[in-house]
Amino acid sequence: MITEAQENKITDYLIAQELSLDILVEIRDHMISQISDIQFNENVDFEEAFSKVKESWDGEFIMVNYLLFYPTKIPLIAKIIIQEKYSGLFKRSLMIGVLAFAINLLLIFMVTNQEQYNLFFKLLNGSFVLTTLLIWIFNYKIWKYIKADFKYKGKCLYTMYQQNLGLMVVCASSMTQVAIRNGHYAYHFSENRIIPML
Repeated sequence: MITEAQENKITDYLIAQELSLDILVEIRDHMISQISDIQFNENVDFEEAFSKVKESWDGEFIMVNYLLFYPTKIPLIAKIIIQEKYSGLFKRSLMIGVLAFAINLLLIFMVTNQEQYNLFFKLLNGSFVLTTLLIWIFNYKIWKYIKADFKYKGKCLYTMYQQNLGLMVVCASSMTQVAIRNGHYAYHFSENRIIPML
């Protein structure tokens, strides 16, 4: 049985590894389980079991670069978890972006006047802002992960949700600015699309 002081020691070790809060909690639970198993199976004390578990996890905490999402180095285990969670999301986002770009190009060439294009432009780009807000509202289960958590020695640790919230706010505000514009530059591109060959 692991005491609260021993749990705190495990938590302190994981804080030193610079993990985000949600990954830290997940790994801490695995480590506690592994330590308990080693103590039971090998009949050793907490310190010895903890050192064995630290040794088995040691390669996972090597600091690596992941410039796609983080400007600083992060632990290898965090990179692996982030890749697993976000690779599908990244591919879907890219496909949606390409589809929206293609629809926008079709609108440029299919509409007959500037006013029509302005309406479709605002509807298309406004739908991205509306979708972002609806996703945020209907995923109320993740709201609990957004609050800052200072319980670990006054150090504020952020979850991946908190880290990505800033990105979502920047993207939503950028799309709002795009949606309130009238898109006349894109429409004028279509008027000048045929360049006479001399």
